[in-house]
Amino acid sequence: MKRGLLKMGIILSMGIGLLYVGCTEKTDLNDTLIEDYVDKTLFDLESQGNLGKFGCFEFVFPITVEFADGTTSEVESYEELKTAIRTWKAENPDSRIKLSLGYPLDVLSEDGTIITIESKENLRRLRSQCRRSFFDRHGHKGHGKRGHRCYKLVYPLSLAF
Repeated sequence: MKRGLLKMGIILSMGIGLLYVGCTEKTDLNDTLIEDYVDKTLFDLESQGNLGKFGCFEFVFPITVEFADGTTSEVESYEELKTAIRTWKAENPDSRIKLSLGYPLDVLSEDGTIITIESKENLRRLRSQCRRSFFDRHGHKGHGKRGHRCYKLVYPLSLAF
């Protein structure tokens, strides 16, 4: 009888251990899928207009993004953008539709000119003016971790109001 209880206890503890490992791996898998979604979404948004560190233009924040369910979010930085995408995907894990940019949208050119984009067509036209081809030669893997500043502040700064 003691031997039977011992076997039952071992089998039960192995089952609980396997269940715990299975749940942990699923959580890690979900986190990996969400991070991949964030990278791909950022890559797609930036490639639409050759934007970001690897393009010719930079977002002028705040920008508005529109999610697949019709909700919008105004973000003040790339970090807030990544957080908004991550949060939305965690709440909508089955959605495969990417978010889109809200218009009008301001971008900064390499010479410091602010350009207002009124539609997706205007953004495509702007993209065609840029000769950089980073988005054509690279994939989205790890894109969100590459950093997005296409400029560096040199201190001391002078601000004019």
